[in-house]
Amino acid sequence: AGQANTASNQTSTNPSSNTAQAMAQQMMNNPEMMRQMMDNPIMQNIMGNPEIFRSLLANNPQIQQLIERNPELGHVLNDPDMMRQTMEMIRNPTCSKK
Repeated sequence: AGQANTASNQTSTNPSSNTAQAMAQQMMNNPEMMRQMMDNPIMQNIMGNPEIFRSLLANNPQIQQLIERNPELGHVLNDPDMMRQTMEMIRNPTCSKK
């Protein structure tokens, strides 16, 4: 129970975390919004550079918790070929639905 309270306290004291979660949920439910975001030149630069992308993910506490619970995700983030494939799937979700 103590961990659940700590997690909810962290979420409630970090409004940007709530906003990011809401945006992520909205993007997952709206492929057109995801496509528009991925077409943004800033996102193109981030997605075109696996090191920048990896660094952003590595500095995100929520991603770190995910990696702790799913070590295979950490292997994906440290494999340049897998990162390229993952970024391509994000850029072009229709390719991943074959």
